[in-house]
Amino acid sequence: MNELIEQRVSLITEYIEQILSDTLIVNAKMDLGKAVINGEYVTLDIYVPERDFEKHLNLGISSNYENDFYKQLFNTLIEKYINSDVIGISKYRSVLGIVGPNFQGINLSNTKGSYLKLCFSPINKDKLISDYNSKIDLYMKENNIQPDALDRLRVR
Repeated sequence: MNELIEQRVSLITEYIEQILSDTLIVNAKMDLGKAVINGEYVTLDIYVPERDFEKHLNLGISSNYENDFYKQLFNTLIEKYINSDVIGISKYRSVLGIVGPNFQGINLSNTKGSYLKLCFSPINKDKLISDYNSKIDLYMKENNIQPDALDRLRVR
């Protein structure tokens, strides 16, 4: 299962890089959720309206391995993008709307002004989210980066 998780995380980061390396400024969205297909599996829906691109994938990762998948995804996002001069990441955020959360996830952006929202269906992964945000906080502290840098969706 670890090999499948690594492959799927790699697939997600490849999509992120393709979307954010587009010459057109885009406002894309990737939704990680679940679907019941002979069991419960993690799914990925990708939307890039500016390119009329939409893709729906069953990642083949059962809900039994969901925590392992999210942990690997969070760690890979930090490893790949925390020091990137091209793609910036935000902390994990949960923004509440009138009828509940309307955004739970991570914002990614590039230097050209494109944005990608990596959304997670409501997940109860407090420890994973806390670890992810702590790693970003530590990086910011070590590099003397002000918290408002995250509000601009760029770490560097």
